Amino acid sequence: MDASGLFLLLETLLNVESLSVVDIGSDLPYAGFLQDGTEDMPARKYLGWNDATFPVYEQLLLGWIALGDERALL
Repeated sequence: MDASGLFLLLETLLNVESLSVVDIGSDLPYAGFLQDGTEDMPARKYLGWNDATFPVYEQLLLGWIALGDERALL
């Protein structure tokens, strides 16, 4: 996917929040294929998370929760 395709996908990300859950998704028709893979294409890691990046995301999220808003992400 070239950069323009990536930005199109990022612009379509939607989130629905509750007290205990944040659902993130996209309404692009091919988003599910990227997430789940196909017979000819392996599934991609969700939002780029992997064993190396998970601790970074975890610390960002914990900081965000501690501050109570998005300032922890800056």
